[in-house]
Parts: sequence; structure tokens; C-alpha cells
Amino acid sequence: MNLDDELNRLFGDERLDVPVRAGAAEAVVAGARRVRRRRVAMTAAGGAAAIAVIAGAAFVLVDRGPAQSVPGSDVSIAATSDTAATSASAPSSQAQVSAPPSSGTRASTVTKRPTSTTVSPGNAYDGTVPFGPSEYLALRLGMSAADAEATGLITPNVQPTSSKGCKGYDYKGTKNDAMHYAVLISPTYGLVRMANGPARPATPEGIILGSSEADLKKAYPTQAGSHGAVGEWVVSVPGVPANQYWVIVRDGKVAEMRLESAIQDCYE
Repeated sequence: MNLDDELNRLFGDERLDVPVRAGAAEAVVAGARRVRRRRVAMTAAGGAAAIAVIAGAAFVLVDRGPAQSVPGSDVSIAATSDTAATSASAPSSQAQVSAPPSSGTRASTVTKRPTSTTVSPGNAYDGTVPFGPSEYLALRLGMSAADAEATGLITPNVQPTSSKGCKGYDYKGTKNDAMHYAVLISPTYGLVRMANGPARPATPEGIILGSSEADLKKAYPTQAGSHGAVGEWVVSVPGVPANQYWVIVRDGKVAEMRLESAIQDCYE
């Protein structure tokens, strides 16, 4: 007997037959269908999750980051970020910490704080107010007694009328000796003189109380006249020759300043 005959005899043995259970074919088909349905359901769920992730990423990409302030700096920066970090949801009992702006900054707006404190005369930064060319506070050369009194800045001196018939005033809150007038008002020319008062004066040329005599004469090199006392410097107001500065100098420094009309009838 050759090999082929032996193999045919062995495989033909009826003891190797396995009986087939009734309904086996239907069970196999049903199982295959269940496997196919599970695969379809898993594929659909995965697609929905992918769409949700893409939508969330798009929302983050278009969201602008909040304005950021750099501690210890003189600038504030409002940045728009190109990228965003992915973070897991934190429990409600824990504080949420915002991530700092990423390095992918697309645009920034920089606002610098003022760094200069340089000021000009007549500026609130150095506590001065303009003195001249015609005004000081609310007072103005030439104004009537009624208008000057209405400012609320002056009050009559203890000797309210001068020897030449002019009205003499002190600044409110101060009390001068008799006939030592801070403000003089002529019945003919109106307000003709006002001295520096409660607010620190500064002329347009930068002269203030305490300026050196050298600076005074540099600002006003040509004297217009004198009222006769030692240490006086009387000059025309630059650009307004009808008005004058009458400056009192003591110990080489400007001690008092007066603004007056060049034409008046209250004193010589």
C-alpha cells in the first residue's frame, strides 16, 4: 500500500466524522452580524469625538487672550496668542490657573507711561501759576473794583482808601498793615497793581520767587524805570509795553513780584 492509499484510508475512517449541531449555520451568521454592528457603532462614535475635538480647537484658536500686565515695568502689553495650551477640566473645589501667553504672539499694543517731569513756568507740576502778561489768578489789570471783589480773592485793607483816592486791598486770608496794599484799584484806570499772593507766581519768561538777580536781568535786560527804592527792577512786560513787572530783589534773589499798569494814578 502506498502513501496515498494509507492517507485515504485514514481520512475515510467514519470515527473522524464530527456531527453538526442543528442550527449551527444560522448561529454563525448571527454572530458575524453582531460583530459587524459593533464595528459600525465604534466607527461612528470615534468620528463624533474627532469632530468635537476639532471644533474645540477652532474655538481656542480664535479666542483672544486677556491683557497682560508686566510687573515692575513701565509698559503694559495686550497680546493676541496664536496657540493655546490644552488643559484638563479641574474639580470645582480647585482654583483654575490661566496659562501665560505663549511665545506665538501675533500682535501687541505697547503704552508707555510719561517719563519726563520737566515743566514750564506757570505749571501745576512745580506749584506755580502764570503771573502776567496781564493776569494773576482771576485778577486782571484794568478790571473794575466790583469785578475784582467778585473774584473772592481780595478783601479791603484796614486803610481801604489810599492817600490818592485809590482802593486798597489785601488778599483774602492775609492781613497787611495799613496802606501796605497787595492790590490797588484806581477810580480812573481800574486795577493798576497786584502783588504776588497766595499762589506762587511764574512769569512767562520763567522768573519765580527765589530766581537769582542774574537770571532776572538776563530775562529782562532793559529797565523801564524805577520807583526809587534800592533793589527794585522795573521792566516792561515783553510784548505788552502797557504793563510792567516791578520786582523786589533782596540778597541777590527775587523776593517779591508785582504786576502793574505803566499808566496809573495811585502812586509815583
